[in-house]
Amino acid sequence: LFDFIFHIEFRFTPVENSVGYNSGVYSRNSADGKIWHQAQIGSASGGYLFGDTLVNGQLQRVNLRRTDVASRVKPAGEWNTFEITCLGAKMSLWVNGAVTSEYDTLEVLKGYLGLEAEGFRIEFRNLKLKPKGPYFGGTGGVVEPVVIRQFQTLPHYTEEAIKARVQGSVVLQAIIRSNGSVDEPKIIRSLGHGLDQEAIRCVIKEWRFKPGSLNGLPVDVYTTITITFDLRR
Repeated sequence: LFDFIFHIEFRFTPVENSVGYNSGVYSRNSADGKIWHQAQIGSASGGYLFGDTLVNGQLQRVNLRRTDVASRVKPAGEWNTFEITCLGAKMSLWVNGAVTSEYDTLEVLKGYLGLEAEGFRIEFRNLKLKPKGPYFGGTGGVVEPVVIRQFQTLPHYTEEAIKARVQGSVVLQAIIRSNGSVDEPKIIRSLGHGLDQEAIRCVIKEWRFKPGSLNGLPVDVYTTITITFDLRR
């Protein structure tokens, strides 16, 4: 997984006169477990991020226990809610109503989720995963968008482009939203003479896509669109 919000609810089964309750929730772990990022769970303790991650390309222990706000985790027997949000290089942990831990220089941009139970019985419920995008198609299990409608009318040639005898292609990068619409087009290769603006206008107004997907759910995906201008048409 790349970017997402992971919602988890949990509680420990209390044991009389016991201490040392310990568990955790993992995000963006490597398949072999050498790289891991854990949201720490305790009884009225925890609520911070730590783990073994890449720092300047080298594996290193990072622990935000002393740098973040006080724990909001409730004691054993009471239900808690964690939400881990991963967006690009930022990972944050929300505990029972407030963000308690943030790491904003994360070099590991994808990985696996996991749950830990260590030593004491713990219950998990209402696990919910909301992918966040945009994503890049063809990577990490992301299925690319598919064009289902192009031009109803051909792109308009500007008088300036006709006089200059300009032909060729305008190449755009755009986000295909989860509803199949085109958003935020940006010019990658320009023809100028007003043709870039005409390409953007046509793509937004007339093109529609079957949206990309991740784990069977429609998501926002980057795609590249080529608009060709030919004086012979």
